[in-house]
Amino acid sequence: MTRPVTVSRRALLAAVALTSPAAALGRIPYGGRLRLSVPWPITTLDPAALNDAFSALFASAVFEPIFALDAAGGAYPTLADSLPIKQATGCRFHLRPGLKTGAGAALTAADVAATLARARTRGGVGVLGELEAPVLSTREPLAVLFPHATPEAVARALASPLLALVPRQFSPMAPDGCGAFRVELSRGRALFTRNPHAARGPAFLDAIEVASVSDLAELLRGFETGRTDVGWFGSGLYRAVKDAVGFEAPCYGFAALLAGKSAGAWGAAGTLQALLDAIPAQRLAHLGLRGLPPLARGSAAWGGPSTTIAVSSAAPQLVAVARALAASMTTPGHELSVTEKSAEELESLRASRQFGLLVDCVRAPSAAPREVELALRSAASPEVAKRSPRTASAPARELGRQLPLGVIGELSVWGARRAAFDALDAWNLGAVSFRS
Repeated sequence: MTRPVTVSRRALLAAVALTSPAAALGRIPYGGRLRLSVPWPITTLDPAALNDAFSALFASAVFEPIFALDAAGGAYPTLADSLPIKQATGCRFHLRPGLKTGAGAALTAADVAATLARARTRGGVGVLGELEAPVLSTREPLAVLFPHATPEAVARALASPLLALVPRQFSPMAPDGCGAFRVELSRGRALFTRNPHAARGPAFLDAIEVASVSDLAELLRGFETGRTDVGWFGSGLYRAVKDAVGFEAPCYGFAALLAGKSAGAWGAAGTLQALLDAIPAQRLAHLGLRGLPPLARGSAAWGGPSTTIAVSSAAPQLVAVARALAASMTTPGHELSVTEKSAEELESLRASRQFGLLVDCVRAPSAAPREVELALRSAASPEVAKRSPRTASAPARELGRQLPLGVIGELSVWGARRAAFDALDAWNLGAVSFRS
């Protein structure tokens, strides 16, 4: 079987230089600085995070998975030197020699084992499924053996962005990977710069500057005034920006409604999705959500105990969604109110389930239906995540009818961009280029 040919950003640039008219004039799309704002907190960057929208948007710029899937769903190696090879005791592969992180740390099989162990306690629990922990060799530092596993299962699992390779001493507060960019985080800001050690070639852009906002209007105000290069959910707050180009990137996650212990019987599988499917789309569409039901069916009336809807205080899009839900679902004697929480408080609530309702982001690691299902199952609970998917082709809202959570709508970056920036639609940030 022929393996798909992969082309690095560096090789692609060389091809562009030989073929495009712009390159013939010496204008190679290499350089430029993209500025944008996000309606999400910026505190950490973690490829294994399931509920962090900033990581959902930007982890792929800094981290690479060991394998990837082509357009037909076939696996091919990215950080491995080949696809896994079947052996009597399972299968194994070798990492490519010479891999380094942006900080210059060498990567070996021990980092693969640490990455998977870490992901298993986070968003990767469902993707890893029944795969056993890898076995390492003292004689071959780049060899990774998976007992009792097929090559296909290993390659497909390790193609998930949730299992992107990180060094053993990884910290999400000082993230380090072998992707197209390096990143420096400060509270509310992130600076991505080209990674000279990038495993698949450095980024086209020189840098990406990202800032968080506390007001949804600021996402368009900054674009209109020229402070940013991307306008979310439109092309301007009061007037359309001249020469702006409309675009829509793929879904990076879902706004989801989760039930805690205080919801009682109203937190049963399918109940929340039935309520959400009864809310008219016009009550939520202005908040930037996609994938809303075209026709509302049933009743959105909350019949459980009066309780609160918890939501991140630093996520203005989700705060607005939570308020819209409370207004749409409250009934006399069954009131819902919104309570804004810090990141630490939300993490504690997710772990204890001591809440009524919670509006959260659930990352969509890819467009593959199986990965979407695994992500939603993992968000529902680790126990649900470990069960084998049974409806891997079902849309997200249909999956909500089988889980103790409801899918409110899809999260994506859409609106307008400066005409000088190309390829934002694919949201492969390492391949975005700037035309001066």
